[in-house]
Amino acid sequence: MLHRIYGMILRYWYSTLRSWDRLTDFFYWPIIDLALWGVTGAYIEASSGGELKVMSSLICAVILWYSIYRTQGDISISILEEIWNKNLINVFSSPVSIIEQWLALVIFSFAKLVLATTVASFFAYLFYGFNILVLGWNILPFMLLLTLFGWSIGIFVSGVLYRYSTKVQSIAWTTIWLFAPFSLVYFPRNVLADWGQTLSMFVPSSYIFEEMRSVLNSGQVNWLNLKLSLAISVVYLCLAGIFLRRSFDVALKRGLVKLF
Repeated sequence: MLHRIYGMILRYWYSTLRSWDRLTDFFYWPIIDLALWGVTGAYIEASSGGELKVMSSLICAVILWYSIYRTQGDISISILEEIWNKNLINVFSSPVSIIEQWLALVIFSFAKLVLATTVASFFAYLFYGFNILVLGWNILPFMLLLTLFGWSIGIFVSGVLYRYSTKVQSIAWTTIWLFAPFSLVYFPRNVLADWGQTLSMFVPSSYIFEEMRSVLNSGQVNWLNLKLSLAISVVYLCLAGIFLRRSFDVALKRGLVKLF
């Protein structure tokens, strides 16, 4: 089992090295987002006469958002590329099982996330002198919990792709943005309307970004919110896993090749 997982990880690694669009993702989007939100934060601070300290919060939010965005995107697009290349039949005609494929995907996506976060943190320090380590050891549970949520979305989206193929391929890069307003990435919960606040309580990432701002402002963390985030993410991950398994069974019945 381990050697098959390792083999799949190598496969994804070689595929990434030979794809310029995947490699540029490590630099292009971090630079664009940091430039956009960093300048926006600097403008707001200048306009408020220095009373509103938002630049650090926005930059930190951009970096942490990659824990969800990159994780979900890497998983979903990897499956979509298998469909585009009509390669699923080749993968599953080998001894590789769906569990082994997905273990390889989540491990590889996490490794890419660490690299992308490192790159984004470097540019944040280079452009604005912001050090992500200001969060202290809290950065570890923050990133892990956001990654867990990203996995659950990526697995669910992949299940949809197994069922409906390229007819719904746009969900691979659009689904995550449905959660962005309710993740409270750039603003606190009380900014939303009442219905939005209620909805955001079912989005596990909202608790993380609220605690991120709490750490930056007061250095305090409400661990109950982190436990809530973990519990909701685990429920979503289990439901996504069940949906993926059933979707895969549907794809098998359709012949994998004929479906795609």
